[in-house]
Amino acid sequence: MLKSKLNLSDKTILAKSLLACQQQPYVVCEGAKVCISVFDSQNTEIHENDADAKVVLHEYIESLISKIKFDITAYRSVTVPYTVAYLSYLVSNSGKLFDFTQVIDIQSMTNELEVIVTVISKVIHNFLATPKEGNE
Repeated sequence: MLKSKLNLSDKTILAKSLLACQQQPYVVCEGAKVCISVFDSQNTEIHENDADAKVVLHEYIESLISKIKFDITAYRSVTVPYTVAYLSYLVSNSGKLFDFTQVIDIQSMTNELEVIVTVISKVIHNFLATPKEGNE
């Protein structure tokens, strides 16, 4: 099993990436300790290529979001896992499969995916950065 071979830093990155792809961004946002605890409690076998691809995808989305000029930059660490999770949600509800192995093969994303991620992240960021009525 892949989990046992990782150092703490690698394990944190892997846990964040996989949990976000599993549509659990709220766990990722709880911090590394909670993220690793939930990750460890999932006794699922992890295939190395799939895990590598999800880490690459997560890091790509993180780097892309870092380049976007938001009005408020304080929500980037929350915007990333929610963007990954929403992208995963869209793919799972489309009836299509996301080819994670292709992510590893090309090590970059298509322009179409970049546009989709940019739109998703802006909507999520605006939602997170906009106070609810009465909480201003």
